[in-house]
Amino acid sequence: MAINTLSASSRVLHERNLLALSYMNPSPRYGADGSIDYANFFSRSCVAQGSYHRLRRGGVDVAVLGFGLNDPDRYPGREGVARIVQDLSAFHHAVREHSSLAGIARSAADVRKLRRAGKMAFVLALTGVYLDGALEMLDGYAELGVRMAHPPFDTRAGRSILAWKGTRGLTAFDRRVLQRMEQLGMAIDLSHASDRMVGETLKMTSGPVLVSHGMCRALSPTKRNLTDNQIRAIAGTGGVIGVHFAGQLIDPEYGRRLDASGFREELARWVEGLKRKYPDPADFARKRYNVQRWERSRAYALYESVAPPDIGRVVDHLDRIVDMAGIDHVCIGSDYDLGNMPKALNRADKLPALTKALRKRGYSHSDVRKINGANFMRVFSEVTTASLDLRP
Repeated sequence: MAINTLSASSRVLHERNLLALSYMNPSPRYGADGSIDYANFFSRSCVAQGSYHRLRRGGVDVAVLGFGLNDPDRYPGREGVARIVQDLSAFHHAVREHSSLAGIARSAADVRKLRRAGKMAFVLALTGVYLDGALEMLDGYAELGVRMAHPPFDTRAGRSILAWKGTRGLTAFDRRVLQRMEQLGMAIDLSHASDRMVGETLKMTSGPVLVSHGMCRALSPTKRNLTDNQIRAIAGTGGVIGVHFAGQLIDPEYGRRLDASGFREELARWVEGLKRKYPDPADFARKRYNVQRWERSRAYALYESVAPPDIGRVVDHLDRIVDMAGIDHVCIGSDYDLGNMPKALNRADKLPALTKALRKRGYSHSDVRKINGANFMRVFSEVTTASLDLRP
C-alpha cells in the first residue's frame, strides 16, 4: 500500500510522525574474494524487502540494522570477529558513499539531526556478540557505532544464535558483557534469548531492556515468542517490544502448512548441496544469498506455494502486547529481509498498510505515533544518554 492510498488523516499521521523499525537485516552482496558490498542496498533496482529506497517510500526514518554471521561455524574464533568488523566497515563505506541519503546514528540527537537534514538514520546492532573472549572488543564495536546487541552474548563454545531453543542461561562472561553494554550505551536486546536467559538478564540490568523483534507465545506457541509474564517484565524495565512480521512466528497454522509442504527439508538439502559444492565460506555466501539463484530453487517454489498469514495476525499480536504491557511498550520490529511475511507488509514500501490496519483496529493517532516510532526512540534515547563518555 502506497502512502497516497491512505485516508487524508492517516496519510498525515504516517508522513509527519517518526517511523522506526527496531530490527531488520541489510542486504549485502558477497564477493568470491571475501568482499562485502552494500552499494546495492542503496540502489533503486535493489529487490530486497528492506532496501533503502523501499524504506524511504514506506516512510521509514530510523532502522536498526542487524550484523551477524549467516554461517557462524565457518568463521570460528577470531575469524568471526574479523568478519563482523569487515561487515560493519563495509556498511560504513557505503553510507559515506551515499552521505546525502543517510547516516549512522549513535544517539537520539543524531537521529534528530539526520531527520532535519532529510536523511535516514541507521542504528547498528549485533546479532550475536563476537568477541572471542576479549571483552575489550566490545569497546571497538561501540566505536564503530554499534548501539544494540542480542544473544548469544558470548559466541564461544558453540553458543547458537538460536539460544531460545535451549535452556542455557547467562555465563559469568555474559554478565560482564551485559554490564559493559550498559556502560557503553548499547541497548540489551533479548530477541533469540532462552527463557532462563530472559529471567537472569532482567534481574541484573538497571535500565530499559528491549526485544527488537518478537511476538506472543499465547497466540503462537513457539519458544521464540514471549510469554505474557515476560512481556510484562520487559515493560517493567521501561523497555519495548518490536512486533515481528514473520509468518511462522505470528500464525502456528502457517508454520504447520509450511512444514507439510516439505519446504524445510528441501531448504536444508539445497543449503547442504551448496556447502559441498562451495566449501570456501565467502564463495558459499555469494551463492547462497544470490536472489536469482534462490528464486530458481525448488525450496523457493515450495515456500511460494504456501499462502502467508493476513496482516491482521500482526495486529493481533500487537493487541496482546498492549493488553499485557500498555501502549508505551510496543514498536515495529519487522525483521526485513526474512521473507514469509503477510503480503500486505512483505516490503518496506508497504508499511503504510500497518498504519491503516492500526487505525481500523481502533488505535488513536497518539497510539499509532507511539507504536510507529516514539516508543522505540524513548528507549533508544534513555539507553544512549546513560552511557559513559569514553572519548578523551
